Amino acid sequence: MPQGKHGSQPKSPVKAMRPDGGLVKVGNIHEVDPVRAAMIERCRAVGLSMAQTASIMRISNNTIRKYYNEDWHTGTSNLVANIAQNMAVIATDPNHKQAVAAGKFMLATLAPDVFSQRRQIQMLGADGQPVDPIKKTLDPYMMTDEQRELLKDTLADVLKDAVDDAQQYKDSQVPEAEFVAIEDHSGDE
Repeated sequence: MPQGKHGSQPKSPVKAMRPDGGLVKVGNIHEVDPVRAAMIERCRAVGLSMAQTASIMRISNNTIRKYYNEDWHTGTSNLVANIAQNMAVIATDPNHKQAVAAGKFMLATLAPDVFSQRRQIQMLGADGQPVDPIKKTLDPYMMTDEQRELLKDTLADVLKDAVDDAQQYKDSQVPEAEFVAIEDHSGDE
């Protein structure tokens, strides 16, 4: 006699007559399709999100993560490579209006040690180890004269940069206009 779900006989005699003996399938098993994998990779390579790709392919995000994760990451790598290539073309074109901005960004990203716009200064304690200002309060009385001078210069630079940035922001908020003095002739009658 055919066995039903979990090894028991099927409850329905009609189900027992089926070719599978009345067994119930447990969930849908997804078969990986190379064409679908290539389409998922291409969707990601042109910048679509996982939700958009899943909607187009009529599958769930979990299916992409479970069965097509490698294709998804390959598409992401292709997307990044295409963007980097486009940035490199712009950065090396002397006639492009964004060449300087693209060049600065690429140099700061690819060679941050040389071209970073951020200046990093690390304070060392009396023991020669880096001081973590979050975990330890800097005590100027425990510093050497050189360390105090460096701290003073660093803070002065940071404050100067902050003031300059605030002034630039303030200046950018004032609309450019031409002001004309208007004379009051109301008492000339």
